[in-house]
Amino acid sequence: MLVAAEEAGQLLVCGCRHGACGMCRARLVSGRVVLRPHLDQALSQADEAAGGTLPCCAVPDGDIVVQLPYDSSRVVSAH
Repeated sequence: MLVAAEEAGQLLVCGCRHGACGMCRARLVSGRVVLRPHLDQALSQADEAAGGTLPCCAVPDGDIVVQLPYDSSRVVSAH
């Protein structure tokens, strides 16, 4: 997801870019993602079951809608 957002010109808030810090944690509103390996401290199984996801580790499986935990003014447009 993080890479797809960057390719679309949107730079999301992130820290480590590999599932260790949890700074990019978001909520999956609809759709499915496949999460690559990450640390439980960044996103626990319970958080994932409740709809949490890590954009740095999530690979969309079709169309998705994600709710970011911050105001859209923090998303930097690279266009």
